[in-house]
Amino acid sequence: VQCDLCARTLDRGRRRPVCVSCIRATLYEPRLQQALELLHRQDAHTRAEAIVRPGNDGVLAALPPDADFDAITTGIHKFNNQLVRDEQTTTSVRTSQIVEKARELEEQMKGHRQYILSCKQKLQDRRKTLAFQKQEFVRDQSTILEPIQAASKKAGHRLDRTRDKLIDARLVLCREAASACNFRRQKQVDGSSEYVLGGLSIPNLKDLHSKTQPVSKQDRHGGRTVVDPHESVSEVFDSVARLVSICAHYLQVRPPAEIILPHENFPRALVMPERSSYKMRDVPYPGLSTSTSQNSSPSASRTLEKDNQPRPRPLHLDRPLAQLMKEDLKSYGLFVEGVALLAWDVAWLCRTQGLDSVDSFEDFCSIGRNLWHLLTMQHRKQPKPPSDRRLTAVSGKDETPRTIDPTPRLGLYSHASVRFNLSSAEGSDILRDWRLSNPARLIDKLKSIMLSEISGAEWDLLEEAEW
Repeated sequence: VQCDLCARTLDRGRRRPVCVSCIRATLYEPRLQQALELLHRQDAHTRAEAIVRPGNDGVLAALPPDADFDAITTGIHKFNNQLVRDEQTTTSVRTSQIVEKARELEEQMKGHRQYILSCKQKLQDRRKTLAFQKQEFVRDQSTILEPIQAASKKAGHRLDRTRDKLIDARLVLCREAASACNFRRQKQVDGSSEYVLGGLSIPNLKDLHSKTQPVSKQDRHGGRTVVDPHESVSEVFDSVARLVSICAHYLQVRPPAEIILPHENFPRALVMPERSSYKMRDVPYPGLSTSTSQNSSPSASRTLEKDNQPRPRPLHLDRPLAQLMKEDLKSYGLFVEGVALLAWDVAWLCRTQGLDSVDSFEDFCSIGRNLWHLLTMQHRKQPKPPSDRRLTAVSGKDETPRTIDPTPRLGLYSHASVRFNLSSAEGSDILRDWRLSNPARLIDKLKSIMLSEISGAEWDLLEEAEW
């Protein structure tokens, strides 16, 4: 560009303006740009104001820049005013409905208040009636309860007398059973006592080895033995099992080791282990070995072992104990367990029926002495209750039912009574501190004693022909 006054060519980079015309020509283009920017700014400001006006909901933002924002804004205002009028109409209608509903609720509340007042009045009348009836009941209480208390005392006396008679009957039945089995005690030459049951002496468990040994020829009758010692031992153990089972039936108790008496297809008495007792109805007879250990178990015994069923423990011998241990160790162990379980049943009966002296292994082994003390020596008959009729009169006020001494005695505790039951807490206290409560230890100790006795015998009885 050339200036009109100084005729110079304008160059921004090299030459500077020197006159007024050059300066005006130089500032013309920036001023034009500034005017354009101001126009754009005014348009943007107008558009922004239209957009941010309340009530348009962003509608104006989508309009083109050349739209008439004033007319649009006026229409929006009219539409908003119409919406406000409609909302006012709806609100007035809703308010009238709420007021009507409030009136209805107020009427209902008045009805409920009247109902509550009537209920309170009824309850107050009932309380007065109940208070009057309570006063009458308290006044007549002694008259009403007197027959009931007298009847209760009378029933208590009858129950105590019946329980006393039942205990006495159990005592008499057990002693009569012992007498019927010919159970007695006799003195020996050395002053010791021997207990005989059915004509046979009850051996001590620690003397089983010597009691089952065959007798010498000088002790035989006519050169032969009428009954072998092991057969006598088997018979006396069968008799003991029968006597213990009868006494347990009369006393209505269940010994921990079940005793199975002889019956059909069951020739001899057997004893079940404690864990297997009273769990099977028909226990097959297992039998006992007859020859060697290879042929020791009969078919029934093999069936029991195959089916993992409990095997009863025998109480009989078919040969001397020492010979049985050498030839059939398994049958020997079963027999020792059987007689130990039988002795444990006897000791358990003594403990539960009030005999506290059976508390050691020596007492445990003496079956005859335990039975004698249980059935004959220890328990005395309790005095009978008084027969005064005044105790059973209905008008008695001061009499109280006679209580029974809870100290264990023969016939008091059983498994078939509600009071003095062996399964109750009182019955559990009887066996709580008993030293012989674990039969496995007793069996192991008896086996060790008998094994040492048999193994320690280094002499043999020789017949006259063997010399």
